[in-house]
Amino acid sequence: MAIFGKKKKTPRPAEFSKLRTYDYSTPEARVATAEWLFTDARSQRAVVEQEWELYNDYYNFIRNVTDEVRDFAREKGIQWDAAVIPDPWIMVESQIDPKVPEPEFRGRDDDMDSQKAREREFAVKYILDANRLEDKNTSNERRLKKLGDAFWKAYWDPEMMCGIREGNIKIIDVPPEDLYIDPSVKNDGIQSAQFIDYVYRVHKVEFWRRYHRDLEKLGLDLDQIAAGDYQSQGSLFDLQTQASEDDTIQVLEHWFKHPADSKEAPAGAVGCSIQAGGREIRYIPMYWTKTGQQGQNNLFPFVHYWCVRDENRFYNKSELYPILGLVDAADRAMATAQFNDAMMGNDIILQEEDALAEGETLTNEPGAVVTLRKNAMGKVQRLGGLHTAGQSLNLMNAYMEQIQRANRNYDQNLGKETTRVTTASGLLQIRSDADSQNELKKADRNRGFERLFELLDWLALEFFDDDRELFLGGKRENGVEQRKPQILTYNSDRFGIAVPPVQDAITREVVREAYTYFPRVDVTVTAGDGVARSKAATLEVLDKLAAIQPNQQNYKILSAMLDILDIPQKQEIQKAWEEQFHPTIPAELQQALAGDPELMQVVMELAAENQAGEEAKGQSQGAGQMPDLSSSQMIPQPMGGETL
Repeated sequence: MAIFGKKKKTPRPAEFSKLRTYDYSTPEARVATAEWLFTDARSQRAVVEQEWELYNDYYNFIRNVTDEVRDFAREKGIQWDAAVIPDPWIMVESQIDPKVPEPEFRGRDDDMDSQKAREREFAVKYILDANRLEDKNTSNERRLKKLGDAFWKAYWDPEMMCGIREGNIKIIDVPPEDLYIDPSVKNDGIQSAQFIDYVYRVHKVEFWRRYHRDLEKLGLDLDQIAAGDYQSQGSLFDLQTQASEDDTIQVLEHWFKHPADSKEAPAGAVGCSIQAGGREIRYIPMYWTKTGQQGQNNLFPFVHYWCVRDENRFYNKSELYPILGLVDAADRAMATAQFNDAMMGNDIILQEEDALAEGETLTNEPGAVVTLRKNAMGKVQRLGGLHTAGQSLNLMNAYMEQIQRANRNYDQNLGKETTRVTTASGLLQIRSDADSQNELKKADRNRGFERLFELLDWLALEFFDDDRELFLGGKRENGVEQRKPQILTYNSDRFGIAVPPVQDAITREVVREAYTYFPRVDVTVTAGDGVARSKAATLEVLDKLAAIQPNQQNYKILSAMLDILDIPQKQEIQKAWEEQFHPTIPAELQQALAGDPELMQVVMELAAENQAGEEAKGQSQGAGQMPDLSSSQMIPQPMGGETL
């Protein structure tokens, strides 16, 4: 038996030598600490902001070449703007995946672990459904491709309703420009930071509704709070000057990890100081009061994920990073082709003096009749245009091919049709090959959703500590029920294990207080792909199912495959299989044999053999046919409600 020693307290940071002090002991100290940390993080992020603005400009067709050509044309007295290639915009928009991966919680040991895992998974799915995450995911997907990074914030919102109860877990997509991360963090992840500053604007009416009690306690009014801003008005990516935002107030949420043990929280625990106008409005000393015991959960309520990892820094690479130079070259070639074709592409006529009849002039009118002097036919010649756009356009196309190579699945993302492959299975295989080219970026994206699901699980364990009725609504498409409504009574106390205090074996001094332990080993959090809802995918799977003969050993697997497909008429098919292959034992007999599992198993096997014999006899007489997927009467509609 190990002898526990009493845990040593972490000293105050003022006792460290040659280090800047992180002081969270008083409201004034927290404001001062947050101010210089925010200023430092903002100044060190300046280089990244320049990159973001560049990517945003190229996405919005604001290019370096555009300014160059415009200035040149203005010098010549020509009001003209050259067209540019749309590839940066296409590269971002064609790769947006709106589907949110499905959370999967898996038990490890016994049936109780599996049951708890399913309940925790249900709670996470409820939170995703209540927040309509698919509606918010498109914005984050666009940031992910355009800027290289995307962020989620998940937190307890006391004003969001959960059925008839007040308070629920809220998820929002956070613009990267609103987060200021600890500059000391490189590629070891956002959770390794010592602080995170989240700056956002809120209307002063909403601000008063949220914090009026806090302001009244402090003796402050809105005018005092609205006096100071943490960053310039307007967004970093505003394409035009915004009007003064007098009716909004900037709020700074300074999230931090306690540098030392104190009466309010242990070292490493997550706290938050909410500030506005240089004043602390609200202070949360320990965010995870229940699941944060003994350091179980010290997560910031933010999730960071990316597509193309940059191993040398915290922020990552945009999808546009490798093509900016090629875009400039292609834009110049296109501008040259346009300008030269407009200025020098018209036909040129050479004529000798007095070749035309008196009073005759050449015009560009189609079908014009020109009168020449006698015997002057050879004195007028057509030289043609001095420039054609062909050479410049060929060069532009060569640059665009290199841009498409950088994308790796350009044609498939645009949905271009193939001339050689026309079958549904062939097209599905092509799409699968294209997806494999994007697997690395997809893997990093899925890991980000894994971290989000894990954070939501912790939030449910922390705040859903009463008997809450969590409801997942049913889904209907084209009048057909795709998912039945489900309900679960959730209480996080069911998942905790009470750990008794630990005493020193000699002195009997308590060296570790009693606490509630929430095991993480009973579940595995993964992010599975969203279900592909296309005609080709549906036909491919149904074709395979139709070739399989259902029996007692495999019908549950086939039924699970139908659940994933989520097609109409699936319930009728599953019910027919259940009636055919699952033997029915009278309730009275089940109750009588409940105390003897071995005898119950024997009875079940005999019932199954008897039912199989009856089915074989019925089939030999042409009766009792089971539903067949290959039957023309049982062909379901493809997913999405399209008609075959």
